[in-house]
Amino acid sequence: MPDLPVENMATRRRPALAAAATILVVDDRSLNRDFLAMLLGYAGHRVVEAANGAQALERVREARPDLIITDIAMPTMDGLEFVRRLRADAAMAHIPVIFYTATFRLHEARKLAQACGAADVIAKPS
Repeated sequence: MPDLPVENMATRRRPALAAAATILVVDDRSLNRDFLAMLLGYAGHRVVEAANGAQALERVREARPDLIITDIAMPTMDGLEFVRRLRADAAMAHIPVIFYTATFRLHEARKLAQACGAADVIAKPS
């Protein structure tokens, strides 16, 4: 019987990883921000956080994120107004935004996202 090659874990080639992204997470509940920050950080991304839309606009100017994940219903400035202002600023309008919500049903949230320029919607775990 011929000898079969033994694969060495140390010498196996791994697929190239995508470059880490800077992701802004916007939510008025720190528990929700912590949850996403943990998942995204574990995946190797840099996470920046904000508690509302007004704070998020400041963070966007400072951190220049590659992606924004934002709640819709927040005090001070909600996610809808935040995205409208983001889209109105040529320097920030290109940044993709995903709504992250437990308040709205997905089909309702998708309509809101489309109306203000958010790319997609994901549901918060319940």
